Amino acid sequence: CVGGGAKNCADSDPCTDDSCNPETGCANTPNTEPCDDDNLCTTTDTCGGGLCAGVDTSPSDCDDKDVCTDDSCDPEKGCQY
Repeated sequence: CVGGGAKNCADSDPCTDDSCNPETGCANTPNTEPCDDDNLCTTTDTCGGGLCAGVDTSPSDCDDKDVCTDDSCDPEKGCQY
């Protein structure tokens, strides 16, 4: 934080605000920014407590209105029929 240039306090976590305090060192403070939790079955992904999480997609969001298919959501592939 002082001396030979600023210390890199980046933790590569979009859910923290990174800063450097000359007296205490690095600070990675949790934020509430939008984010992507890499789960196709969640919506409204938001940071909280330093982690990214979304709201589970309701089963009706993947309903293809075809009574001959079982509808579900795969976190990596999205809606499945």
